[in-house]
Amino acid sequence: MRRRKILALCLLCFSCFACCGKQKSPGKEEILLRKPAGTNAKTERVTRRDFYELLTKEGEYTPYTKELTLPDGGRISHVYVRLGERVQKGDLLAEMDESSLKNAEQMAVNAYNNLKNQKNNTVSEYEKALKKAKTLEERQWYQLLLSQEEEMFAQKEPELLRRVQAAKGKLGKNTVLAEFDGYVSATRKDGDQLYAGEAPVALSDTRRGIVVMDGYLSEKDFKKYTSAVAIVSGKEIPVLYDPELQQKEKSTTIFTLSESCDCSFGDFIMICLKKTTKEGVLTLPKAAVTRENGKCYVLLAKEDQFIRKEVTVGATNNFYVEIRDGLSEGDEVYAN
Repeated sequence: MRRRKILALCLLCFSCFACCGKQKSPGKEEILLRKPAGTNAKTERVTRRDFYELLTKEGEYTPYTKELTLPDGGRISHVYVRLGERVQKGDLLAEMDESSLKNAEQMAVNAYNNLKNQKNNTVSEYEKALKKAKTLEERQWYQLLLSQEEEMFAQKEPELLRRVQAAKGKLGKNTVLAEFDGYVSATRKDGDQLYAGEAPVALSDTRRGIVVMDGYLSEKDFKKYTSAVAIVSGKEIPVLYDPELQQKEKSTTIFTLSESCDCSFGDFIMICLKKTTKEGVLTLPKAAVTRENGKCYVLLAKEDQFIRKEVTVGATNNFYVEIRDGLSEGDEVYAN
């Protein structure tokens, strides 16, 4: 009887020891209790936001200015205006020396005439030979040569005539006229040699302000942005994109303001371009998410404690990260 009591007591102690040593294994979502959520702990709520990319750049507010260029280079024969002079639309500002263009036209005409004379001389020789031919085979041979000569000329003539017309079309158009009322803001000197696309005169309209931003943005790329504003004295003013104002070769983008502003020429204005990439996705500030061994974690506020929890993230920008799995809208997490 005593031995049975001792055996029962041993079994009871072993059972208690086994129960005391058994612990609840943490699951994937609730890995480890970390820090008490004291009243001073900073938290952020999981919130639905439109996810977007933001491009911000400074632009200079300046009068609308246009360089009055000509399609071909050459030497300036005369500039009729001075820097700062006020002009009216249609005024003659400068003209180019057309001597090189006249030479080009004469060369094109000579090339066409030479080909035509060569063809006429060759045809004349073949026609004389044809008249002297005594056999059928000789007549057929010279008739073939005449046909080939006419065919070769017909193939080359259109291109030579096109060159003549193109050269003539450039004559008489090498004057620079004011395209609007304004002030001469840049000018070259008489005798300066210009390359194609260089301007002898630049004209500015001080009644029309524009914002010049570094970096060229095509119309197609601009349309990808959902909003475009200028920040002026804390106020957002929508900006407009006019393809005709752009000058790609200068690597700049020109905007106009949709309304007047209290700015002076030379002021710098912040341009903000926003592109919405996702709508209504769950987000958290980037600082609330930590990465470890290729995985992402947050400290989820639960009752009076923070719980380290693994989450799946998606897109990110300068401020927020998208939460794809692991949290729900309204959850609060610890934020550094």
